[in-house]
Amino acid sequence: MDDVIENSQTQTNQDGKDPHNGLYTRVQGKWVEKNSELGLIQLILHDRYRAKSESTERWLPTEIWTKEIASFLRFEKPVPVLYVLGGRQGDPQTSPNKLDAVEVFDTWSNSWNQVPQMSMNRVGSAACPLGEFGVFVAGGYSDGPGEPLSSTEIYDPHVPGSKHGVWTKRASMTQPRYGLVLLKAQNDDIYAIGGSSGSDVCSIVERYKPSEDAWTMVAPLPEPLAGGRGVEINGLFFYVGGFIPNGRLSNRIHIYHPEQDRWVTSKALLKVPRTTFAMGYDAVRGNIMVAGGQQPPIPQNQNMNEYYTDNFIVSSHVEEISLGKILNEVERPRSDPIEAISHLPSHRTGCLGTFLPGIGMIVLGGEIQGAAPAHDKDMCENWNEAIVYKDGLWSHGLEQPRDCRVAYGLVQTNGYPMVLTPEEKEEDAIAYRTVMSDIMDWEDMHHNEPYIANYEHHNMYPDQYQPIHVNFE
Repeated sequence: MDDVIENSQTQTNQDGKDPHNGLYTRVQGKWVEKNSELGLIQLILHDRYRAKSESTERWLPTEIWTKEIASFLRFEKPVPVLYVLGGRQGDPQTSPNKLDAVEVFDTWSNSWNQVPQMSMNRVGSAACPLGEFGVFVAGGYSDGPGEPLSSTEIYDPHVPGSKHGVWTKRASMTQPRYGLVLLKAQNDDIYAIGGSSGSDVCSIVERYKPSEDAWTMVAPLPEPLAGGRGVEINGLFFYVGGFIPNGRLSNRIHIYHPEQDRWVTSKALLKVPRTTFAMGYDAVRGNIMVAGGQQPPIPQNQNMNEYYTDNFIVSSHVEEISLGKILNEVERPRSDPIEAISHLPSHRTGCLGTFLPGIGMIVLGGEIQGAAPAHDKDMCENWNEAIVYKDGLWSHGLEQPRDCRVAYGLVQTNGYPMVLTPEEKEEDAIAYRTVMSDIMDWEDMHHNEPYIANYEHHNMYPDQYQPIHVNFE
């Protein structure tokens, strides 16, 4: 049962807006390096002075520098980021490869970077955003599924004096569990929903108040569930699918109203019951997409061609259900045709998913059958892949995470990119010194005429050249 309930998914909604909000409005921006702004100004001036000195009168328009080139050197506000936390490689009972490692992906640099690891290995934990930039993680197991954790911890990427942030322990849940869902309400309260205690599947729901660092019990799920997926949409929680006691899978969607502390069950159903699948909410189209996971065996007359494992099959099946159908409680007949959505390129379970603005539906990690290999590097490349669904097709449109992992935590939130490694910082310093060398060469050629006479937000230089006005902030 462990592999059908051990991990869960959480995501936040995004507005889909372009994170670059225009370079001419005075918003608080952030340069990738402290010398980036001055370096860019000097490049602009160098280009203008070169053209003047060569009497070509040809230089790049200022708007290209400030609007196009500058966008690669700064970000105007936090950008969407993904955190993947913990998980396992290998058999959930015996594998030594239980992970405490954390990676972050940002949509600005389109790359993954490692950040400080959690205080312990966590498999089957759940995670959600905390505040504007933080991450909250709860539960899971470290030694084995029979000994779930109640502990929690938070990650703050912007602790003064830290290079990439720190982890801090917080109050433990009342109920130890893994395979739970963790969702943040609009008032910043956090809810731990369902999961497995190691011996039983839970219907327990607890609420955490960050300001008080305390948990309280609230209305339980309508039925015990673990390994389902959850998402917050417009103030409501949607718990989809999951594992039910006695070896059954759910195709139901339960809706929680935090302000009323009340659950209702939608009449709308998934076409295929499933657990440990990927799920994301497409705010533009108003649809919830579910992909892969484990599902009951398919009748022989349906051409699904799935892999079988124990009593369930590992699936590549994908379907969507609209938010309108769920909220209006319009029952979806089982005879409805499947939407014209491409199946996953490979069967996978223990995966997670989310929609990223401008990128599409992302499915990360998971395993095909049995347990993900712990040491085989070539095989691991098949387990850590990130695939993207956009415009009707699945593709490898995203840089791949560094670690293969199953039954991990996933958080979509906002943050500032980790854009430069130490090696890249040195390359940036070399490039900056090159610019300064060019400036000094120019000044030598022009009898020490100053390259920049006065530098503020607007940059003035010798009167014989028409001033340019550069405003990045």
